[in-house]
Amino acid sequence: MKKFLKIFLYYALIPNIASVLGNNNVKTPAIDGDDIVLTTDIDMSDSCSVESGKSWTPIGNSATSFKGTFLGKGHHIDNLYINKTADTDNDQFNYQGLFGCISDGGSIDSLHVSGNLTGRTYVGGIVGYMNNRTMLSNCSFEGSVTGRSNRNYTGGLTGILTYSSVLRNCHSAAEVNGGSYVGGLA
Repeated sequence: MKKFLKIFLYYALIPNIASVLGNNNVKTPAIDGDDIVLTTDIDMSDSCSVESGKSWTPIGNSATSFKGTFLGKGHHIDNLYINKTADTDNDQFNYQGLFGCISDGGSIDSLHVSGNLTGRTYVGGIVGYMNNRTMLSNCSFEGSVTGRSNRNYTGGLTGILTYSSVLRNCHSAAEVNGGSYVGGLA
């Protein structure tokens, strides 16, 4: 479990760490077009929490968006914590969610996330920004999502979805707060 969590946390930085460590919980991780298969539930409270003072760094951003397929297989990622609220407009505080930005056909399927997320702009429980033919299917989020700017695009599942992106068979039980462009799902 700890080996898998380490792989998951550093996924965006070291694309082939699973093959290096010989881990069976992840198949072929790469940010561009491959599949990632989650084979167990994950509790993020040891990695990011109010108590630890550590905030999750999302997978993908506007410069390097996630373009692969994430297959959650019905598993849960619980206690996700993000607290990035500085008054500056850059990716460190924007594009907040488990995934910061997915694009160009990227998809997330059968994943359930719970947590407390606060960011500046493009903040969503699972994805901050869905762009260009992306899909979120059979997913759910429970917790709170807050955007802290005047134009923040904040939603229970995704902050924004654009250019033929789709939400299918998803639901949110999130408390969603923001200045403008705020929705229960997107």
